[in-house]
Amino acid sequence: MDGNHPKRRKDKYNPYTIGTTGDGRHWLTFSDGQGNRHHFEISAAVFALFDSFELDDLSYLNEVDRHYEQSELTEASLYDRVMYRPATVEESALQSMEYALTPEQLQRVLDFTDRTDIYDLYVMHCAIQLAFACCMRGGEVGGTQWERFSRSDQVLYINRVIDRVDKKLIEKLPKMDILFRFPNLYPGTRTVIVLKQPKTEGSIRTVYIPETVAKKLEKLREMQMKLKLELGDDGYMDYGLIICQANGRPIMTEHLNKRFKEVLIGLNDPTINVDNVVFHSLRHTSTGEKLRLSKGDLKAVQGDGGWNSPDMVTKRYAHILDEDRRRLADEMEQSFYKGKAEEAPVAAAPALDAEALASLLASNPELLKMALKSVQLANNA
Repeated sequence: MDGNHPKRRKDKYNPYTIGTTGDGRHWLTFSDGQGNRHHFEISAAVFALFDSFELDDLSYLNEVDRHYEQSELTEASLYDRVMYRPATVEESALQSMEYALTPEQLQRVLDFTDRTDIYDLYVMHCAIQLAFACCMRGGEVGGTQWERFSRSDQVLYINRVIDRVDKKLIEKLPKMDILFRFPNLYPGTRTVIVLKQPKTEGSIRTVYIPETVAKKLEKLREMQMKLKLELGDDGYMDYGLIICQANGRPIMTEHLNKRFKEVLIGLNDPTINVDNVVFHSLRHTSTGEKLRLSKGDLKAVQGDGGWNSPDMVTKRYAHILDEDRRRLADEMEQSFYKGKAEEAPVAAAPALDAEALASLLASNPELLKMALKSVQLANNA
C-alpha cells in the first residue's frame, strides 16, 4: 500500500486489509463470518477501488463517530447489547453507590440551581427535584408530561420514558411500545427520539409529590409559557414535556448527565467527587432517605421507585437496611433491657446491742415469753 495512504481503521465488523507487494502485485486479506482468514491477489482496478474507498471511509467514519457521540444506540451497539448485555445505567451507578450525594450535598446543589432568572439552571433544578423527591430515572424525568401531573392531588403519574433508538431497528426491538416519535431536526440522522412505555409494569406508578416540589413545577410551567409566547409557535415546540429545553425540545438522559456534571463543576463543592457522581445517583440518594424516613418500609419505597418487588430494594440497598437493624437493636437495648430496674438487694435488719435487747424484753413480758419459747423449740428440734 502507498506509504501516504491513511491506515484503515479496522474493526470487527469490516476487518479487511489491502496491500501491494514489492513487485507491484496487489492483494486483499479479510476474515469471513466464521473467523477464517482469506488472502488472494486482486487486479489493479479492484485495488484502486478499495484504495479510493478507504480514503472516503476515513472521512465517513469520522462523521459517523460524531453522530454516534450524540446517540446511544447503533446497529453495532444494539447487537452487542443482545449478545453481551452491558451494564445498565442503574447497574453502573449501583456499582458506585458510595458516591451518591448526601442530603447535605444535595441541598447545596439545589441551592445553586434555584435560579428562576436562568432557565437552563432552573430546569435542572426541577429535574433534580423530581429525581430525588419521586425516585425517578433519567428517562422518566425526561419523558414525563404536564398532563400526567395533578396539582390538586399533588401526584405524578409515570407511564412513559424518553429514549433514542435506531430507525432501522425500531420495529424489530422487542417490547418496544412507541407512544410518540419526535420529528428529526436534521435530515439523514439514523436515530429517532421517542416516548415509549417503560420496560416493566412495575415502573408504571403514581408518585406523591411534596408541596415544595409542586410549587417548583408551577414556577417552571410559568417560565415555559413565557418562552412559548416570546418564541412563538415556530420557535417553541410544545410537546407538553415538564423537563425540556428552552425551545420545548426533549432533554435526553445523556444530556441530563452532561448538564448535571456542569452543575457540579460550577458548584465546585470539594466534598463531591464529580467524576463518580451521575444524574442517576440522585435516585440512590432518594431511596436511601426514604428507607431511613420510613424505617425500612420496603413496600412504600418499592412503589415510589418502580421496582417489581421489595426483594430488589433489599438487594440493592441492604447496607441501609442493616443500619436500620442496628438501630433497632440499640432501641431494644434502651427500651427493654436498660428500662428494667435492677432488683434492689434486701436490706439487712439493723443489729441490736445487748443492753437495748435487755431493756426491750424487760419492758415487754409477753415478748420475753415468746423468745424463751422459741429458744426451747430450737433446742428440742
